Amino acid sequence: MVNKLLQPQEVEVFYIIPAIRRELALCMKDIGYKQKDIAKRLGTTEPAVSQYIRAKRATEVQFDSNIKKEIKNSVNGIKDHKTLTEAVQRILKKINKSRVTCGICKKKISLEENCNICFR
Repeated sequence: MVNKLLQPQEVEVFYIIPAIRRELALCMKDIGYKQKDIAKRLGTTEPAVSQYIRAKRATEVQFDSNIKKEIKNSVNGIKDHKTLTEAVQRILKKINKSRVTCGICKKKISLEENCNICFR
């Protein structure tokens, strides 16, 4: 267990946003996008997309079916950096409501079971 204090924004940057990218990449692949196109739309590299697809990257966070549905519904609207940012921010708001951050913190640092620091 890592004994480092993580701020909620760090949890988003290190764990949640990469997991969103992974899910977006998987959805894009499922509907026929090529890795090159996925990388361009997600603002990342082709090797990163390959790692997302092969479950070699961003696998620590698993989303519930509601979040996965929101991610899937966002895929066709992602055309460039602006639309990607809008989609990720919308998805993050839903994720924050479901308190995914809490599960990551409990795994990564020792917090009491009923911690409510981030949601006061």
